[in-house]
This record gives sequence, structure tokens and C-alpha cells, in this order.
Amino acid sequence: MREPRVTRIGIIGGGQLGRMLALEIHRFGLHVAIYDPDPDCPAAAVGHETVCGDFDDAEAIAAFCLARDVTTYEFENAGADALLTAVERGAVVRPSPNVLAVCQDRAKEKGLFREQGFPCVEWALADSCESLRTAVEKVGLPCVAKTTRFGYDGKGQIRLASTNEVEHAWEALGCGAPLIVESWMSFDQEFSILVARGVNGETRVFPPTENRHLHHILDVSIAPAHLPESVIKEASEIAAKLALAIGLEGLLAIECFYSERNGLALNELAPRPHNSGHHTMESCVTSQFEQQLRGVCGLPLGATDLVQPAVMVNLLGELWQNGEPDWRPLLRVPGLALHLYGKHEARVGRKMGHFTVCADTRDGALKTAMQVRSALRAGASLE
Repeated sequence: MREPRVTRIGIIGGGQLGRMLALEIHRFGLHVAIYDPDPDCPAAAVGHETVCGDFDDAEAIAAFCLARDVTTYEFENAGADALLTAVERGAVVRPSPNVLAVCQDRAKEKGLFREQGFPCVEWALADSCESLRTAVEKVGLPCVAKTTRFGYDGKGQIRLASTNEVEHAWEALGCGAPLIVESWMSFDQEFSILVARGVNGETRVFPPTENRHLHHILDVSIAPAHLPESVIKEASEIAAKLALAIGLEGLLAIECFYSERNGLALNELAPRPHNSGHHTMESCVTSQFEQQLRGVCGLPLGATDLVQPAVMVNLLGELWQNGEPDWRPLLRVPGLALHLYGKHEARVGRKMGHFTVCADTRDGALKTAMQVRSALRAGASLE
């Protein structure tokens, strides 16, 4: 049966991911509406309309979704229960709120990995200071204690090197909220892989991207990732199986660790475009945003081939401490594409934009990107 043509699309969340998705929706000549508490959110400037409301307001969410042909979301802290209410009333939400519910809970994620036989680190749950101590003893030291929900960019987690730190960790992470304790994996590389699955089950996997963090925030993403072919094959197969297992309709990002000694381990999931996938706008046949659009609208998925090596660098609020940087020197760099998110307030650690450098080789793209990044941070000239 042919999927009904989608012309009106809703996005829950108006951050930079929603903004870039909305721009892609414009390219397809479709109508896009944004739902966000902030009327001046980044996506509001490019949406046809913006509806303001709380992410947990089931009535407002249902009304918004029912007025669209399909609704998707740009971050995983949207209210899964509110979206489920919308679906129960007849709205189309993709990926399913059930997928969202898994991805916004680290314990459910790890449980899914264990159930499906996918590789991940040793882990245990804790709901009291005493059970946290037991969990730490079970997984071994060093380890990391994390909140099961609402953690991102290094927030909501503490590394433990001794059982003497258990009480402090319990108090610092919420004193009552469930925690997950994961064994510490020494890895050679952190990477992510994007998988898209259409309404008809068609599945496409993007090449893995190497990720480097600074102060727990993604700093640089490099495509292609420098991984053994066997690991790329294994990660791609797992991504496709995972998309099928959760009934994905749309896009899913999978964060992974790899070490030569311990192999591959899945870390976390995000049912949306991912910061590490921004390079696809310049480097791949189909960008992650176009692929998300195709997936949720029931359109054929696009090719995911990497056309040219690329390096993406995040631009954080620290660069704005003396006012907005002068972007003109960057725009003279061959192969560089600049993306600014239209945020009105720059704060330390806040993602304000990114740039991507494409080149004939991975090393060439990385060398240019690092030179530009260093010059920006030092306030030096690129001339």
C-alpha cells in the first residue's frame, strides 16, 4: 500500500538540530512547524510556524501532532508519554514514542543491548547508596556512575576510582534517582554510526565517524573513522539489526567505543540526527537531515556513501567572549563550510555553530580543520 503523501511536518524541539532539519524540509517544498517552549529558539527563525508549550504537556503535544501529517523530534528528552498520548489519538509520530522511551533511559538501552546480544560494557543498577556500593563492587573499579535519564555532554555522571567515593557520587547525582554503574572501558577510539530505516523496512547505514571530545563535549568528528574493516562491518551489521529490533522509522545514532584489546562496545543511542553527523551535509550523497526527513515521511532512503573525507569542528560559546568572531578569514579557506545556529546568547560550553572541512584525504581535512580551530581559539589570523 502506498504511503500517503506528507506535506505538513512537525518537529518537537527547536534547537540547532531542528533548525537544520527544518531547512531541509524547506528544500523539499514542505510545510514545517516547530514545537518548543522558547518562541525565539533557533528553529523558530526557519519554521513556517512555532507553537510554544511544555514538552510534557500531553494535551498541547497531541493537538500539535494531530495538526501535522507526521511529527518527529530533534532531541531525546521530549516527553515520550505525551507523544504516546498523541499517537493513541491518531497522530503519526516517527520514530515511535516507544523508541524514544528506550533511548532516553540508559538502563533500558543497556537492557536492550543485553537482550539482543549486542556488545557493551559490564553494568548494574542502583537505587540507594548501599546498592550503589554493591553495583560498584560488581562491575569493578574504575567505573562510572550515571543518571539513567537527562544526562548529556558529560553532565549527570561521575567517574569512581575508589569505593570511598560512593557516598559522594550518590549525593552528587541526585540521592534517589536510579543510577546505572558501568565498568570503565579504556578505548582506542570513540565513534558513532548512523542508521536510517524507512516505513517499508528499507535500511541504510552511514560510514562510522571518529569522535574526539574536550571537557566531555564533542570537539571534532572525523570521517571516515580510522577503524579496522572488520569493526566497520560489525558496527554496520549491528546498526541494521538494532534498527529492526526497535522498529525504527527514521534515524538513529549509535555511540560506540573500540579498543584493539576489547573490541567493540555500544554506549548510547539517540533517535535523531547527531552532532557527529553534521559533516554529512557536505561529505555524503545524502545528509543525515535529509535522511531523517525521508525516513519519517515514507520516502525512499538516500545513498549514504561518503563522497569525500571531512572533519567537523564544534564552535562553542567561549569563542564569543570578546564578541562574535570575524568569520571572513574562515570563509576564505578552501573546502570549508560554516554553519551558525542563530542562538542569541553565547555561554561557555554552548554549541553556537560548527564548521566542516572537506578535502581529498582524511589527513588533509584534519590538518586544515586543526589549523583553523587553533587560529580561532588564539584569535590569530588565518591569512
